[in-house]
Order: sequence, then structure tokens, then C-alpha cells
Amino acid sequence: MDNLGLIIILGFLLIFGAFVYLLIVSNRRNRDKKRQIAQSLGFTPIEPDAVLTMCISQLYQRGETTQTHELRNVFRKVLPDGEMILFDLVETSGNDDSYPEQQAVAVISHYLNLPPFMIFPKADTDGVVTNLANKVLEWFISKVGTPLEFPEVPEFQERYLLTSSDEASTRRFLNESILRRLAQTRLLVIHAGGDVFSLSHFDTSGNTFSHEKLSETVKQAMDIYMIFQT
Repeated sequence: MDNLGLIIILGFLLIFGAFVYLLIVSNRRNRDKKRQIAQSLGFTPIEPDAVLTMCISQLYQRGETTQTHELRNVFRKVLPDGEMILFDLVETSGNDDSYPEQQAVAVISHYLNLPPFMIFPKADTDGVVTNLANKVLEWFISKVGTPLEFPEVPEFQERYLLTSSDEASTRRFLNESILRRLAQTRLLVIHAGGDVFSLSHFDTSGNTFSHEKLSETVKQAMDIYMIFQT
């Protein structure tokens, strides 16, 4: 019995060790892949400082409770009038780390003067499940800030939900022209405030991170940057 118990314990440790090893290898490959893709798009890896972390993480604060975040796998590209950042955002407030963003794009520029708002995509197909998903999303964002409606631009309302902690400033900034241009996009997630906004793409395909997807996200971020400047 003693030998059998020892064999069971050793077997468990072997399985656990193999799992940890595979996890480490997978994470290393993931980091390497992100670095290769980012560098092929003209980005340079950087170590984020406290200023950059605060600049981006403040966009993701929810409600009155302060969440703590870290930036990982960060890359930078200099723009003529600002900078573009690729980043993973890790929330470290809870017992386990969670990833609100993976390789999202942030644009930081003194040409931006944005009110605080978040834009979330609606499921844009018909059906009972879709309607239920949109209801759940509406409930969720009501916990983040004040949901705003824009009946004057129905095409925007059909595709997106928007919440803000400063309704007056947000309505002044998001005029009909901006809303109509945003309505021409699909499945974007945008967090904005001050001289920075972040953008990611809600992926319904389940495909893994790829060069094509990140390249498209970078392009969309530049398009949104031009819209927000005007």
C-alpha cells in the first residue's frame, strides 16, 4: 500500500509538472508570436512605466470601485502627432488575474480631447438568442456608467451601446456626423477619455490572434483617430 500511495503521488506530481511546463511553453510562444506580429507592423517592444499604465488603465475603471491593472506585452509606434500602443490589459484586483484586453490598440495624442465614454457592440444578427445577449449587455453597461441613447442616429443605435459618466460633454462631442461615421463600423469596443482612446474588435469567430486581425485593428484605430480629431 505504501508503494502504491507513493506511485500515485509521483504520478500526480508528474502530471502537474507536465501541465505547468506546457503552460509555460504556451505562454512563451504566445509572447513570441505577439512580438513578431507587432514588429512586422512597425511597433517596438517597451516596458510600460507607471504613467503609461495609469493613462490606459483609467479608461477601464468601472463604477465607484477602483480596479488595479497591469500592462503586458506592450509595443509602441510613434505617430507624427502622438503614439500608438499595443497592449494586454491584466486586471489584478481579484484572486486570479483576468484579461479585459489582449493586444488592444491605444492612441495617445495631444490632438485628442475626449469626454469619458465607452462604446460596446451589439450582436447584429436577428434571433431570440441575439436579443437576449443584447439585453444582458444593456444590463452590464448600466453598471459601468449611464447608458445614452441617440435616436437621431438610429443606425448607430442599431449597432452600438454607449455609456458615459459625463453625459453633457459626451453629447456635445458625439455629434451626428461622428455617430454616423461610427455607425459604418462593426463590432468595435472603444474606451475613451482625455488624450487617449483604446480600441479592440469583438471577435465572434473564435479564431486565434493573427497578423491579419491585428493589422485590421491598427487600421481601424487610425480611422477612429481621424474621426475623433475632426
